[in-house]
Formats: sequence, C-alpha cells, structure tokens
Amino acid sequence: MKNSGEKLRVSQEGYNEISSWADSPLLELLDQDGFIIIEDYLIYLNFNNRTAVVSTNLELKDQILEGDVSSEDIRLFSFDDDVIGLLEANSPSTLLKSEYNARIMTTYDPLVYTVSSGCNWDKCDNSNDVNNIEIVGTSYSGGIFRYRLEAKHVYQAAGIYFRLLSQSKHMRKPDGGSVTWTAEATSLYLWYDYEYKSKKRNSSLIKRSGQNNVFNNVLEPTYYSSSRGLERFYLKTQFYGEPGGNHGYSPSGQFWQFNLTQIDKGY
Repeated sequence: MKNSGEKLRVSQEGYNEISSWADSPLLELLDQDGFIIIEDYLIYLNFNNRTAVVSTNLELKDQILEGDVSSEDIRLFSFDDDVIGLLEANSPSTLLKSEYNARIMTTYDPLVYTVSSGCNWDKCDNSNDVNNIEIVGTSYSGGIFRYRLEAKHVYQAAGIYFRLLSQSKHMRKPDGGSVTWTAEATSLYLWYDYEYKSKKRNSSLIKRSGQNNVFNNVLEPTYYSSSRGLERFYLKTQFYGEPGGNHGYSPSGQFWQFNLTQIDKGY
C-alpha cells in the first residue's frame, strides 16, 4: 500500500499484520491506500496500529492519510471492535484520538537497522547517524516540531567506580526555531542482552536479557555498578521510541526502532 508519492506507509509491524490476511478477500476490497467505502462510511484500515478510521466525509481522505484525525467527523475504532455493528448503533469512538499515532506495536524486531557510525568498544550512540535521531512532527496545539531520541549504551570507568548501562532520551524543539531542546515524556522501550564478569574476587559470569519500558523523557537501565571494573563484558541494545508523546505526533506514522552496535571487551 503506497500513497501517490510512492512513499511507503507500512511499517514492519504493519507489513506483518497485512501478511496475515494474504489469503483472504480483505485486501482485494481495499484500495491502494487501505480505504474502503461501505454505504455512507469511508473506512481506513491502519495496519500499523490496528485502528479503523471512519468518517462520512469523503473529502477527509488525504487528511486521514497524513495521520490527522482531529476532525469531529472522524471516529476511531480498534481492529478488535465489531466496527460495522458499532456504526449501526451510532457508537462514538472507542479509542482516544490523542493515542492514535502512538498505537504502534512495541515488539523486538530482529530485522531493524543497526547504528555503527562513531562506535567503539566501550560506547556506541546514535549522535553521528542523522537518520536515527530526529523526526519532524506536528504539535497537537499546532506548529511543526522536531522530536529527538538520543540513544547510547556504554561501559563507564572512573578508576574507583564502573557502570554498564543503556540510555534513551526524548526531546523536542520548534522546527527552525529555538536551538534549545526541551525534555518531553513519551513511550520509550529498549531490549537488552548482556554478559559480564567482574574483577571482584570469586565473581561468576552473569548473563541476562529482557526489556524495559517507561512513559518518561528518559529510560536508563543500569546493569552493573561497582567500585571494581569488569574483566570482560558485552552489551547489545535495541531502542524504540514514539515521537511527540502527549505533545505531538508524526503525521506519517514514523517512530524510532534501531539497534546500536554491540560494545564488548574480552570477546
């Protein structure tokens, strides 16, 4: 499914959702943008966030494609809802419009891009990768903003104190305006896989993998902190973030999801 500018609108999650319907008549009923008209209703199936967008105003099609669902003529329903039955009953939306552009499935993706520029054995971040740090979006109160996700994982050493951690930070600023970034809470996720052995006497090898998430401007899990350094370690991290949070959103449905190159010592 593409728009007239041939810009892909389907994320990896959306592609997986569409693929699950490959052998059904559903996809044959939709136009190339994911719309269908049933009686008086224009219905858009957003496979990226499993949401049905409904309006009786056909002129809103382009606005809906841009991710703008602010019109009072638009109602939102989940894929899990019996949408036709709810429309027959003249039901209001079952989803909040403020959450529409944040309804992305947050799962680990083994196929996402890996940032490698500027990385070394003890630190990797996305500061040198312009494609994985800023997303242009729209504020709910109006205006164009840049949303920024700074991500890193690092082994910090200060002689008498050592840490192994991952960190993501979400910020915003007016596009073309202030040079100052302001902290903004949003949905942040990360998936980690690490192994280490401390220089402490009788230390054993520690190995863990898992997930952390928060609705905040910072997510920072610390895996090791001690007055003794690490004899050996590796750390892999995948980051996910939704641009805008409660402040705004990406009209095209963009979000961050990428790996940082593994950092390691002794492997």
